[in-house]
Amino acid sequence: STKKYIADISPLPIVLLHSATDEIIEPYHAGILLKAAKEPKSFQALHGDHNHVFNNAGNRHMLLESLLSIQASAGSP
Repeated sequence: STKKYIADISPLPIVLLHSATDEIIEPYHAGILLKAAKEPKSFQALHGDHNHVFNNAGNRHMLLESLLSIQASAGSP
């Protein structure tokens, strides 16, 4: 189970991305993982169904911004 291992990822940053309209994985699962994760962690709410969530340009932008933020906090070029 992911919940069992997610705390072990720290101190690496975790960004959880999930859509409230995901018809396969219910949104409460993201909340369980976010609660179990240690800092640094963040949550981004996406829009769209499970299989097409990244067809949405806004979701792709949110993912890119999250990755750039992680990169900047790590001091990477």
